[in-house]
Amino acid sequence: MADMGMSLQMYGVVGGLPSLTSIFACPLGGGVVDAIGSDRGCLLFAAVVLLGSACGAVGVSIRYGSIFPHNSRVDG
Repeated sequence: MADMGMSLQMYGVVGGLPSLTSIFACPLGGGVVDAIGSDRGCLLFAAVVLLGSACGAVGVSIRYGSIFPHNSRVDG
């Protein structure tokens, strides 16, 4: 975390953001599933949640650089 310039508190906030989005996404996704059917609704819901998580990961990596420490490479 020190390599990324993050405090322990900020690391916890960034780690908890996907849970915060789930608070809103799950009820909305349930309504969509009821409206358009379970097959298409579940596929759409999974795509939206995946897109949101990807945007969060890209945002963190843009702001703080790589999410992995520089010495985490495993040669094998």
